[in-house]
Amino acid sequence: MAEPNEISQEPVHPRPDPQQAPTAPPRADIALVEAVWEGPLPPPSALRQYEEIIPGSANRILESVEKRQEHSRELERIVITGNSKRAYLGLIFGFVISLIGIGGGIYLIATGHDWAGLSLAGINLTALVGVFVYGSKMRRDERNRNAAGNIPE
Repeated sequence: MAEPNEISQEPVHPRPDPQQAPTAPPRADIALVEAVWEGPLPPPSALRQYEEIIPGSANRILESVEKRQEHSRELERIVITGNSKRAYLGLIFGFVISLIGIGGGIYLIATGHDWAGLSLAGINLTALVGVFVYGSKMRRDERNRNAAGNIPE
């Protein structure tokens, strides 16, 4: 290497000799493999490879998937139970409120306020019947969908 105060005679980027045949850069073959799977478990070949690398890992993966599925079932059970209780309480409170409205309408009629009493009782009775008819139709439609095999996931 040249000293700091000397001027080097070597070119920084040597030029290729025009007489010499150009050489091709070395060739490297590269393969890209992509593996994609859906669901909680890898395919058996990947599971086998995990087991070869870390003995016992396939069993740990299977146990993890089983725990996750059990947890999902438990959450679903809790949600369905909670929704059923809320729906049942909603029906009871709606029925009680409607009965109070109908009773209030009867009281108004008995005290001489015919139009107000008929309006209050009629509106509450109509709403009560409408809710039950609508609920019956929704349950019938759901049964028909389930019977046709279109059960929601």
